[in-house]
Amino acid sequence: MNDLSYEELCEAKSTLIECIQRAEYKAEYEALEKGELVSKSSSIYKLSPYIDNEGLLRVQGRLQWAELSFEEKHPLILPKSHLALLFVRYQHNFLKHAGVGLMLTSIRNQYWIVGARRLVKRVKRECITCQRLDARAGSQTMAPLPKLCVSQTPPFSVTGLDHGEPLYCCNFPGKKFYILLFTCAAS
Repeated sequence: MNDLSYEELCEAKSTLIECIQRAEYKAEYEALEKGELVSKSSSIYKLSPYIDNEGLLRVQGRLQWAELSFEEKHPLILPKSHLALLFVRYQHNFLKHAGVGLMLTSIRNQYWIVGARRLVKRVKRECITCQRLDARAGSQTMAPLPKLCVSQTPPFSVTGLDHGEPLYCCNFPGKKFYILLFTCAAS
């Protein structure tokens, strides 16, 4: 048995999208096929939908003369459905757990999902990897400062010392230099 060809996969995806669109937007399809406008009460009215030559609903928009691909100018309209959820999850994994804005931009290159922002936020919120990456850092209460550091004393009455390893300088070959650091804990 042979694998499916690219053309067969594209045709299957188009058929699946058309079935979902026709089930969700039945009244819109009927109006558009009669040559009428979509009802103002429709959830996709503001997208100025039209039916392309494959029978799919697309956004008409105002980008007809932009130097973009056809899918970017006229994305497919998808209702909030299981298929839309699968597209968002795929994009989330494809973009390596990107943020909401980047995922929306990437999805809208091909699809206009009604309620996409809420769906993308849900996918990101449910992702275990994102929960770990986006977790708030732990915060500890700081210990009180020692009495020597907060009492009024003259400068350098309380000091700390630190020294470093030997340093070598290219201007003085064969010579070692040492660092001794005095720190005032009083001021």
